Amino acid sequence: AATIILQEMAARLGIISKNGLGEALRAHFSKPAARVFTAILVISAITIGNAAFQTGNLLGASMGLEALFNPGTPEAGVPDGPASLFIN
Repeated sequence: AATIILQEMAARLGIISKNGLGEALRAHFSKPAARVFTAILVISAITIGNAAFQTGNLLGASMGLEALFNPGTPEAGVPDGPASLFIN
């Protein structure tokens, strides 16, 4: 939800000011130290967010493969069939 809010705010900023988020940050922070700190903060946020999403992708894939090739007991799949009909 936070990414949707941030994207919406960046879109509003772009529509009103005709500048992208990077241009607005560059214009707002005029001191070199503030620009470096802002750049580090943005790069860190992108890196950590990317790592979190990729971790979720890898964990989901491994859980899916485990469920596919090692389903456990046969009774475990009984509620999954009707539940998947309602999800899709």
